[in-house]
Amino acid sequence: MLFNTGQMQELTGLKREQFRHWRKVLPQLQGRDGRSEQYSFSDVLALCVLRTMVHDLGVNVSNLIASAQDIFALFADSEIGALPDWLFISDDGTVGSALPTHAKAYMAVNLGQLLAEARDRLAPNVRRQLQLPLET
Repeated sequence: MLFNTGQMQELTGLKREQFRHWRKVLPQLQGRDGRSEQYSFSDVLALCVLRTMVHDLGVNVSNLIASAQDIFALFADSEIGALPDWLFISDDGTVGSALPTHAKAYMAVNLGQLLAEARDRLAPNVRRQLQLPLET
């Protein structure tokens, strides 16, 4: 399932101005055609993680450039049901599902909660689509 920019912003909770800034800063969002931008569910989840790090943990998005690449890759390469419950990002930018033992500091993001929130936001859209009258 692919989402346009408006749907992605609704699912992630990103404001238009904030997303415009992120497109300039994060390489994973650059180079997409503004008229036909489409985002996969894994892109949406990666953006939810980044939003959590910025909004809830107080990290500046420009400090997440290196980690963002790993976060997008993790979601692109994983089945949604096989994702870990927690994602850890260490002070050196390492991203993983295990608590980093080498890190002096780390951030933890509850993926299970983010996934549930994204599904809850998605559910009304799916119900609306299922209610569309189909001609036979």
